[in-house]
Amino acid sequence: MSNYWLSEFRALNTDIKACFYCTEYQFTKLIPEVQDWFDHVENKFSRFLPNSELTSLNGSNGKPVLVSAAMLEVIELAEYYKKKTNGIFNPLILQALESAGYDRSYELFKHDCQLTKTPSMPESEHISIDSSMKTIRLWPGQKLDLGGIVKGWSVDRISVWLKDKWHINRGMINAGGDLIVWSDSSDIEPWKIEIRNPLNPKQGTERLTLYRGAIATSSVLGRQWKTSTGQMHHLIDPRTMLPSQSDIVQCTVIGSNTTDCEIAAKVVCILGSVEGPKWLMDQYPEVQSICYTSAGDKQLMGNPCLLK
Repeated sequence: MSNYWLSEFRALNTDIKACFYCTEYQFTKLIPEVQDWFDHVENKFSRFLPNSELTSLNGSNGKPVLVSAAMLEVIELAEYYKKKTNGIFNPLILQALESAGYDRSYELFKHDCQLTKTPSMPESEHISIDSSMKTIRLWPGQKLDLGGIVKGWSVDRISVWLKDKWHINRGMINAGGDLIVWSDSSDIEPWKIEIRNPLNPKQGTERLTLYRGAIATSSVLGRQWKTSTGQMHHLIDPRTMLPSQSDIVQCTVIGSNTTDCEIAAKVVCILGSVEGPKWLMDQYPEVQSICYTSAGDKQLMGNPCLLK
């Protein structure tokens, strides 16, 4: 008999929730595979694991490297978004993150960080990709951080697998705020998701009702740390190679694709409350968004029917 089943576990340096409407037999069989998928993604793309494929690629010293199909797919996707965002999304910001103090897994932060010299963008922003040979060459000064895009991509990929292989017709995957929901029928209750005001969590909660769709949130408030020169966060502006100083502190984007939503939310946060909404509506006119500014203001864009 079909019912709702929920699993929660830790991967990709975040909390992951998986909820499916299925039989108990299906659930007990597929959940280990879902966990294995996210563990596989972390082992391949984590910049904190010394033996990950990404760590090996970042240490390749300008030599072409034969990469896995998954690595090639994500790097090609990152290059696509870099062009689409005019460079506001840029995977080549790892040295800036490390220089700002984010040089270890976030849960290991215990003391104030000492800053190193602020890096400049590498002389070449072009990543050499040979799709036919499945090779990547990172030029001197280039180091990749793929954390955000990989999180959205991994959610999209596993949801397709669950629908196609396991025929899970109603489900939800939430990887630290990057989530996707789906349902094959509008005769049952929609998924209900809450987006809290980050500056006042007890007030101003937005309630979304979705039968199917994706949501991603980007925020400068969740991962902050103190340094010798002040407060830092993980959202790097490639134009300055420093943590973003825009007035938007959190942006949530609602669309059909988790990776699109992840990138769009990050770009809006970096661009700010004037340029960000203009860019979003130009590039993704079909999405909705909820933004909060440092002054406490809220901006809603897109279809108001989603916001209940």
